[in-house]
Amino acid sequence: MKKYWFLVLVATLGLSACQQKNIPKEIKKESGTGQSIKELLSEGKSQKCMFAYTQEGYETRGLLIIKGNKFKQELSIPQKINSMMLYVISDGDNIYSWNESTPGVGVKMKLKTMEEKGESAENVPKIDLDKKFDFSCFPSEIEDKEFDLPTNVKFEDIAEL
Repeated sequence: MKKYWFLVLVATLGLSACQQKNIPKEIKKESGTGQSIKELLSEGKSQKCMFAYTQEGYETRGLLIIKGNKFKQELSIPQKINSMMLYVISDGDNIYSWNESTPGVGVKMKLKTMEEKGESAENVPKIDLDKKFDFSCFPSEIEDKEFDLPTNVKFEDIAEL
């Protein structure tokens, strides 16, 4: 079980076709900012950012919503047959992650612990909030409810697995 969650988390955060409500099919890559999530958070702006990148011939598309020290990420990750939707929410202290492939189950991790321990801890993967992407961002009024966790997902603390 630990290995499964570790793989889900690495796929989530290392980047941390189901219905894609918020992610546009085409994203202007040339208008990106070449910034990391940490840099975008430090700007203190409420904004929505879209991004896309290709890895091993598959295009991953995402939407990043930022307000204060909180962020939400929605990722469409290509699979052989379909794409999988992956979700990440950070309240500034914790990161919560879940996907549509494993309904009702998600993981919770302390952000500070993951940044400090990284890959040295068996079940605590390193989060790279410094990895740069070509984000296409625009200012936006973000409601706090964007960062509400789904009520139909039970989050397990990865440190306790």
